[in-house]
Amino acid sequence: MRQRSYWRRSKTNKNLIKGLLILLLTLCLTACSDNTGDGKSEQSTLDVSNSKTAFNEQPTVPSPDRPDSSLGGTYWTAVKHESYNEAFDRTEVSQMPTERWWADLFLNEDGTAQFREVLGDSFQDYLGDATWWLGVDNTLRLASVDDGDSNEMNGRIEDECIILESVYGDRFYFEKAERPGPGGELCIANLHGTWKMAKSVVEGREHSAREDGIASILFFEARWSDEIGGHELRADYYFADFWIRKNRYTDRN
Repeated sequence: MRQRSYWRRSKTNKNLIKGLLILLLTLCLTACSDNTGDGKSEQSTLDVSNSKTAFNEQPTVPSPDRPDSSLGGTYWTAVKHESYNEAFDRTEVSQMPTERWWADLFLNEDGTAQFREVLGDSFQDYLGDATWWLGVDNTLRLASVDDGDSNEMNGRIEDECIILESVYGDRFYFEKAERPGPGGELCIANLHGTWKMAKSVVEGREHSAREDGIASILFFEARWSDEIGGHELRADYYFADFWIRKNRYTDRN
């Protein structure tokens, strides 16, 4: 009887321990399930938050290092010009280009840009070594720094046309055109200014103008011409050979 009673107590204890283990395992599984759900909820919230943050941190305007690929490498010519005439309080519209007046726009793949308005043989307005950005709602901005002065033009893209406003309030309407070949970024207006001889080539050999005592200067100046209704470039040329002068002076002595 004592042995059977011990067996019963032992069996009862085993059943009790087994029940406690099952209860403990159930609680653990429930807790793990709740934690997993919270983790998913928290992770989902973090993902949404990070997504919003990443979206907000995206620049609304591409940097010059990453311009809009659809505009990079394109060339545009002005087909219309608008300006406000204060004397008559009206907006005047002119068709472009004409024989002596034209404007164009380069939007390069590396984010650089160039705008030029040419009248006759000189620039009316020029924005060289500039950078361009495409912003929200197809807004376009050009900016450059020249001798510490900041210049910019703002506009937009509308119906496959670029509209740019100059610092003077004039508006240029551009249409896409075939891009000029190498050197097309230059024109006769780029000659304006003073050019100093750096070297000469004689019979295939290069000579330094400074070492040879030669001073050769080209000076291009834009002057207004009523005959053509625009500016034309006129050139003056100066040449001095100090080596010849020195030898002549020596020969006389």
